[in-house]
Amino acid sequence: MNTDIRPYRISVPQRDLDDLDERLRRTIWPDEIGGADGDYGVPSARVARLAAYWRDSFDWRALEDRLNSYPQFVTEIDGAAIHFLHVRSSRPDATPLILTHGWPGSVVEYLDVIGPLTEPASPDDLAFHLVIPSLPGFGFGGPTTSRGWNTFRTARAWAQLMERLGYDRYGAAGNDAGSMISPEVGRADPGHVIGVHVTQLFSFPSGDPAEFGGLTEEDQAALKVLQWFYDNKFSFNVVHSQQPQTLAFALADSPVGLLAWNAQLFPDSIDDQFVIANVAIYWLTRTSGSAIRFYYEDAHAVDRPSGPTTAPTALAMFAGDFQSIRRFAERGHAAISVMARAARRQRPQQCPTHPGELAADVRRILDDAVPESRRASVRHGIAVAGTATSLAAIAQQLDPYDPARVHGYLLTATESDRILAELAAMTLAERRHVAGLHPDRAPTIVAGVVIFREVLTMFGLHEIEISEHDILRGAALALA
Repeated sequence: MNTDIRPYRISVPQRDLDDLDERLRRTIWPDEIGGADGDYGVPSARVARLAAYWRDSFDWRALEDRLNSYPQFVTEIDGAAIHFLHVRSSRPDATPLILTHGWPGSVVEYLDVIGPLTEPASPDDLAFHLVIPSLPGFGFGGPTTSRGWNTFRTARAWAQLMERLGYDRYGAAGNDAGSMISPEVGRADPGHVIGVHVTQLFSFPSGDPAEFGGLTEEDQAALKVLQWFYDNKFSFNVVHSQQPQTLAFALADSPVGLLAWNAQLFPDSIDDQFVIANVAIYWLTRTSGSAIRFYYEDAHAVDRPSGPTTAPTALAMFAGDFQSIRRFAERGHAAISVMARAARRQRPQQCPTHPGELAADVRRILDDAVPESRRASVRHGIAVAGTATSLAAIAQQLDPYDPARVHGYLLTATESDRILAELAAMTLAERRHVAGLHPDRAPTIVAGVVIFREVLTMFGLHEIEISEHDILRGAALALA
């Protein structure tokens, strides 16, 4: 298996955009009974409005430029191409966090929280290095080509991805499918996941009448929401779980058909630009069919683990979305620390309108779990590689500090031991103060010392054919 991490840049051919424009203009519209107002599905008026916006106003190139403004990469894991954004904080004490979207969303769900999470306004707020992957078969990684890409296989792939990036301790957060995957990442990688934040815990009644006794009024209301969704909106799940390929023919051939199908899960209150940005990604990457296979793979999973997940898990429920009930949720998740129900908050797919709110939720949940992650560590953001070629390639991809800036601090083991001792004696505030007083020395001095003294010793890199220059570049990228 090829484990290289390759830079990625989105560049949709103009002919694909021209073809899309032509298809949108040649849409054959279905008839509709007057006054139906959504009784039979997504109303024609809404789809027509969204299609007109897509055709006449939506700027794909602007979205492309925005996505390309962040570092993007592709790597192969378990036979699938995994696309991801990797946005590192400038803070040396930042904590790694993997964010997972769902369907009908994409990495676009998290673009507006990148700033608040990586560069918080207050130095006292927890900062994050963000890894934001496209689900296998969704978006820029392209369609999956093998069976079995379900929640559990994806969780194992995410654990491999974080290991490949060199993250030893990290958090996992997600929405929709990401809310199912993130707790499973904790199960798959229990020694490294420090905490989980989700917006849903999809746990349901078992059918035993006794378990309904003593439910609170809030829980009773949540049951009504669940029943309404099952009676009125659950058909997509049934089709995806049973015959995704049959539906895929229509979704792959008609952009308006894809728009109508995906828009059923986006409330009308969500901004048109956000809806079309997500739908356009599925269309232009030709992953509308492979994405919905995720439901089939989950429904037919043979690798489903037994017992509940055990990673510390926090749930932030949103108004208008799935409402979890603790007694049901605890059957599947044994370490639920917080279940917050906020009636006035927007549902997760609307986080672009309130990025600070989601960021604050994630930070509040994970802050207590990561006191040690606020300290520089040997693998905190370091991509340790086994060859000079891959180390240099990773360094160039992430555009680290010039290695000359740390070269002078890596001359002797005695010097590095002295600096490590000084840093170990400092509090977090003192380290930040030092970083402010000596911008040329921090954080690269910490990275260089740790790489030089710890990685070389612990992983035996001194025995591998690798140049000092490549070691220095690898060190420089660590906390840059």
